[in-house]
Amino acid sequence: GVLQCLREIITNSIDEATMGFGKKITVELGNNNMVTISDEGRGCPFGKREDGTEALEAIYTMAHSGAKFNDKIFQNVAGMNGIGAKGVALSSEKFSVVSYRNHEWAKLELEKGIKVNFESGKQIEGGNKTGTLVEFQPSQEVYNLEPIVINFEEVKKMCQDWSYLSKGIAFILVNHITNERVTYHSKNGLLDLMKEKGGRTIHKTPLHITIAENGIEAEIVM
Repeated sequence: GVLQCLREIITNSIDEATMGFGKKITVELGNNNMVTISDEGRGCPFGKREDGTEALEAIYTMAHSGAKFNDKIFQNVAGMNGIGAKGVALSSEKFSVVSYRNHEWAKLELEKGIKVNFESGKQIEGGNKTGTLVEFQPSQEVYNLEPIVINFEEVKKMCQDWSYLSKGIAFILVNHITNERVTYHSKNGLLDLMKEKGGRTIHKTPLHITIAENGIEAEIVM
């Protein structure tokens, strides 16, 4: 369940990068199972919605506020229509998200799913940083079957696999407990997976096909 929390937040960042917004995703593991995930995407929307609610709060705490249900641009994304991020926010002891977009920033903080702080402002000196930074500590009260211990090796395997499916996107992983740092960056996608993991080959050159039709893309390596 805790690993699924990481997947939900990371796949949101992958979705942004897949659609052409940002090429770097950073995943950091700290003390007390604190996880930080940041990207260089467009930044989560924030500001007052028509019903008066804060958009950033709605995205992470309210049902049916995601943008991935019907829009054709989202048909190739990996995230779960915004539901996954809410699950992470509501099942964390501490959760915070900072969004940078349109020369502004906003920060939402939750404790056990309850809002404790929201603030926003202008970026310093006309800065134009964009992206989303999520930091969370999974709740031992929620994930109570056993003590929470995030296995960094499993996180590495997960992100390495994603790198083959997300060519051109860099996954930077940092374990602040052991000071380990690793980067996964595939330039050739599934072709790199085949060459690095395929073992003995029948032919020197694998067959590599990329096709697209009606907005649906497929990549085939054999």
